[in-house]
Amino acid sequence: EDDANPQLRKRGISRLRRAEQWSTSLHQLVQALSARFGVYARAETAAYLLMIKATTAFDRSQWEKALQTLSVSRILLNAIATNSPTSRAEALANSFVDAGEAQMRYSAYQLGNSEQDMDKIAATTASPELCQQLLPEYNQLLEGLASAKAEAGSEQKQTLSLSWHGHQVPIRNPELLDSIVAAQAEEAALRESVLVEGNDQDAGSGPTT
Repeated sequence: EDDANPQLRKRGISRLRRAEQWSTSLHQLVQALSARFGVYARAETAAYLLMIKATTAFDRSQWEKALQTLSVSRILLNAIATNSPTSRAEALANSFVDAGEAQMRYSAYQLGNSEQDMDKIAATTASPELCQQLLPEYNQLLEGLASAKAEAGSEQKQTLSLSWHGHQVPIRNPELLDSIVAAQAEEAALRESVLVEGNDQDAGSGPTT
């Protein structure tokens, strides 16, 4: 609560530095063992590293660096979501996009950018050169994600959304998605049970000879 305490701030920065070191080690390990990991795992690890780096820059008030890193991370996460094989994987990627939006918006504000659409900010900030600089395997990851989706072929993932006052709201939270899928499965089972019971009653009340 005492964010003005220099000791607490120093401790927080130290913990972030260690988190960045661990996430860097994880990313390097996945890269070294890339043959054992799919493109989704490699992309998720890279996006996680970028988010940790962005948080470190944000807490140090390095607004430009934070915005740049968050922009590259957002584009990569959007690519993961778009090319995900399942609705839950898509929702999980979108939840990380949403988690970084507040930092991204505040960093843009500190730099005098009043744009409210974070996807537009990411598109203008994350130039191809910047993406390659922050993540050397960036292009390969995007190509790999697109190829993985193409290889999935006709197996289309189920797209779920909620209807609110006539508007379809996409589900971007994996826990909420799990709850809705479970509820739909129970509803389908209940309808089937009622239908079977109704057919049995109709058969039992038919004419006799």
